[in-house]
Amino acid sequence: MNSILLIPQPSSVIVKKSSISITDIPRISASAEFAGEAALAREQLKATGLAPESDRSISVSCVGKTGLPDEGYELSIRENSIELRASAKAGMHHALQSLRQLLLSAKETGSVDIPCAEISDAPRFSWRGCMLDTSRHFYSPAFIKKLIDLASLHHLNVFHWHLTDDQGWRLPVDAWPGLTEIGAWKIDGRTTWENYKVGGFYTKEDIRGIVAYAAERHVDVVPEVDIPGHSSAILAAYPELGCTGGPYRVEDRFGIFEDVLCAGNDRIFDLFADIFDTVKELFPSPYVHIGGDEVKFNRWDSCPKCKKRMEELKLDRANELQSWITVRLANMLKERGKTAIGWDEVLEGTEKRNLTDSPMYNRLMDVRQQYAFLSDESLPTIKSYFTNLREA
Repeated sequence: MNSILLIPQPSSVIVKKSSISITDIPRISASAEFAGEAALAREQLKATGLAPESDRSISVSCVGKTGLPDEGYELSIRENSIELRASAKAGMHHALQSLRQLLLSAKETGSVDIPCAEISDAPRFSWRGCMLDTSRHFYSPAFIKKLIDLASLHHLNVFHWHLTDDQGWRLPVDAWPGLTEIGAWKIDGRTTWENYKVGGFYTKEDIRGIVAYAAERHVDVVPEVDIPGHSSAILAAYPELGCTGGPYRVEDRFGIFEDVLCAGNDRIFDLFADIFDTVKELFPSPYVHIGGDEVKFNRWDSCPKCKKRMEELKLDRANELQSWITVRLANMLKERGKTAIGWDEVLEGTEKRNLTDSPMYNRLMDVRQQYAFLSDESLPTIKSYFTNLREA
């Protein structure tokens, strides 16, 4: 290796003429402040292809340095040692992950030569995330942990966990057992076996384990519960919450479907309250994603309960019911110490309902501004969306 290859490219890399050859797992020392980050790195480096730690192991020192951003770090590679500097735990974690990236090239040869260098880095954006849709295809907790570890290796710090959609409900809610007993399973149309179902859901212990695993890697787990549209799985379990009463099914097709939760039925807010209580119990993240995208309004247009609700609220069009629901959901989460976020169309109409001063509105506006900057035609962009991902 004659250059420093890291993803993403650090803010500053100064490569020197000399290099360091590493054949054994380095010996990491750290102050008590960074003990957890060092312990995790020691375990991770066992998978680099290097020989076990020995007398030949180089010394890696993790030391504190004031004045660096919380997620920033400095990494000095010298001929006989390596020093990592950070002012906060997250920064030291990122420094160790950069070192891990450099050492992973030993996987093929059992050793690695790294140029001596001075590296400094800090993230440009505070929210650097990846999303996994576990509704349309159920993924095991082991796979999710593997994905989180890979994201953390590349300095991502948010795991957006898409837990519910038309094709399956994965979140356990004690007061509504049908969500997982019925809503978590769909007919597999790819087979010739009659009524063969696929799916699954996560237990509370599964979720706690994943959240703890992510926290150890300085990744925030943001749950998404998609409402009031994309709700076929809910309606299959509780058809009384729809406008027509059914019949409904957990969808085995992709698409946007006509049936949504009935905006004129107060019971949907009992459901939301129990969902949000569960989310508060399981997820320490300050954010909860409420979806809010691709809601079709045809059912609301013809539903007597929804029409009555519109009259009570003095609404002119059925689509205004969504902004009313959005504001109510945001307030319910605020009462639980959480900030609601959603897909961008969730804001439509909310400016009339005093949401513009809410954390949800401000957060989404900030994201829109960042996206507008990143979408500038003068900037190179790559759009990636992985579908039909299989566990390996």
